[in-house]
Amino acid sequence: MYREKKRSAYRGDERYGHLAMHFHKRTVTPSGQIKAQFQRYCWLALAAVVLVMLFLPFFHVKTLGAEVSAWLTTADGANKLTSQPLIYFSSERSSFLTTFDIDEQQKMQQIDGFGAAMTDTSAQLIDMAIDQEQRDQLMDALFDPLKGLGMSVVRIPMGASDFTASGMYSYDDIDPGQEDQDLQKFSIAHDTPSIIPLLKQAMQLNPQVRYMATPWSPPAWMKTNAS
Repeated sequence: MYREKKRSAYRGDERYGHLAMHFHKRTVTPSGQIKAQFQRYCWLALAAVVLVMLFLPFFHVKTLGAEVSAWLTTADGANKLTSQPLIYFSSERSSFLTTFDIDEQQKMQQIDGFGAAMTDTSAQLIDMAIDQEQRDQLMDALFDPLKGLGMSVVRIPMGASDFTASGMYSYDDIDPGQEDQDLQKFSIAHDTPSIIPLLKQAMQLNPQVRYMATPWSPPAWMKTNAS
């Protein structure tokens, strides 16, 4: 009787009715119900395992004198370099955690440091979007090796990159159709209001910081397309 009522509900459209009846017949069979329930239990079990693996590292365990500080930034803006609970190293082993055995005597490639880029957009946001007190707090959080992340490498685009707040520019921009072979018009004036002062402040906070200046694009008069 139930199947007959299901068939009549889709009688107006034989094509979709056929698909619906086919789906109906498959799901009401005992084996199909068992299979569906088994799949649901599998997914629930998998979700439980994932949750356990995610939360276990945050449990407080016996320390060995070393701790890890972590900061969280999320895309929705709810967290912006938000300090997280300290994570402690432990000698205790657990079958639920992945164990890393680190041989401090074996040296591989050398890492110069970790950091980010001070683009035109970054400098504009840091220098103009917040007040002096907030700016100092942000710079401390980024570059101070004791109170913050201790960034030690900064890439500096020479000229406009794809992250520019003031449009395309270079260090030798002149009127269209002209040339400056002797670089008489060369100037870094664009960088003096925001970028350079922030780089100096970063160096005061972390004297070990390293700067890597990368040319982005030559001036338009040096290029065949004048762009």
